[in-house]
Amino acid sequence: MPPKQQKSKAEKAAAALSGGKGRKKKWSKGKTKDKLNNAVLFNEQTYEKLRKEVPSYKLITAAVVSERLRIRGSLARQAIAQLEKEGLILPVIRHSSLLVYTRNTTAED
Repeated sequence: MPPKQQKSKAEKAAAALSGGKGRKKKWSKGKTKDKLNNAVLFNEQTYEKLRKEVPSYKLITAAVVSERLRIRGSLARQAIAQLEKEGLILPVIRHSSLLVYTRNTTAED
């Protein structure tokens, strides 16, 4: 048996890259979250929905209002504060990071 021929470094590198496993493994499949396109200001329809439906929710938080009305969280917080000032909703928990409200069952219309 003749002795094996030694390959040069360049030949070894080329052989390694030409194989099926030469590329780096890609772990992510590219799944991305859909970007929300929430409103920054109220339009008439959204404002009417806020005034009509939100005071009837059992649980009212900025996240719930933002998701259901498709508005930004900052706008939802301001809307909730306005509804509380008018007496349409009642506070349950007042924490700096989460304000929880419920419907006002004693409101007179």
